[in-house]
Amino acid sequence: MHTLAALPRRTLYTTVLLLAFLLGWQVWTAVAAEGKLPPNVRQALADHGQANVAVRLGFEPEKFHMTYFQEKARVVGVKGEWIYLENADAAALDDIARQYWVEDIQLVRSP
Repeated sequence: MHTLAALPRRTLYTTVLLLAFLLGWQVWTAVAAEGKLPPNVRQALADHGQANVAVRLGFEPEKFHMTYFQEKARVVGVKGEWIYLENADAAALDDIARQYWVEDIQLVRSP
């Protein structure tokens, strides 16, 4: 009977812990995304609404990564760790920058 009385408290603590972890993850990815989008990419987005970028993963992309990028923008090339995207909008680049496996985003040329 003693363990059954503690069950709601344990469930509450576990729920609070999981929510705190998820909130921390969202904050961390938002802060990390800010550092991955350089000022010239932000300026191209402000000026044109889209940007052509190169995204570095730190490893050669696999099928999952290619599918992910194809859903976000037009993939025009892959060279080693770099994936080249055309016409990526601000929402797509923000989503891309939030991925923990994305290391760097660089402007290629304005559309």
